[in-house]
Amino acid sequence: MLAILEKELKGWFAQPVAWLICGFTLALMAYQFLVQIELFFSLETRLKQLAEAPGVSQIIAVPTVGAGAALILFLAPLLTMQTFAGERRGKTFPLFLASPVSAWEMVLGKFSGVLSIFVCLWSLVALMIATLAVGTTLDWWLLASALAALLLLTMAYVAIGIMTSSLTSQPLIAGISALSIGLGLWLIDWTPGLQDDPGVLALLSSATHFRSLASGIVEANDIIYFLAIAIAALVTAIWRVHGEREVF
Repeated sequence: MLAILEKELKGWFAQPVAWLICGFTLALMAYQFLVQIELFFSLETRLKQLAEAPGVSQIIAVPTVGAGAALILFLAPLLTMQTFAGERRGKTFPLFLASPVSAWEMVLGKFSGVLSIFVCLWSLVALMIATLAVGTTLDWWLLASALAALLLLTMAYVAIGIMTSSLTSQPLIAGISALSIGLGLWLIDWTPGLQDDPGVLALLSSATHFRSLASGIVEANDIIYFLAIAIAALVTAIWRVHGEREVF
């Protein structure tokens, strides 16, 4: 698994487009960060008049992390669509099947490779937000909760992308499928008529669970939701790869 992880990371960072994607992502996150800072200063006079006014963590840190969640919807399919579908299209997948590496090592290796890229990006974003502590007081628990929510969301959506890539030989189809599933899970409870009582739709919505964790409310059902999606998607991918190896 470590060999596949190393191969994925080397292959990714050897591409100029990879650095462009990382740079563009960080630029967007930095822009959102500055926008939230400007918003905070514009509201500063009003906030001083409130007894329990929200602080920089609620107005700057959490919305910045939330912007990362929105990017995940599109970045996860983009970064995962080549993992297995690209190998099939490039006729290199039989080499993997002929290797002594097991199906679960292949899947987890590729999953870990993509996830590591996101961990690096979100670590830089966390450091950027942490600079607020120089001149103000940060709610570290709220920040940690929001970052944990972002990591769990990333795990789930990367796993979905790995799954769709394992089911096809066309990277574009894999990417569109992952994007469709991700957007579907995010928007499933987005119905004006059900806002007061979303019921089961809220339980299925990744946006609902993300917002709950990002607000500092850590509940087991939110964590289990993301882990369940990640595990189900990875198990499906392992099943698919194992089935191909049996035929091979």
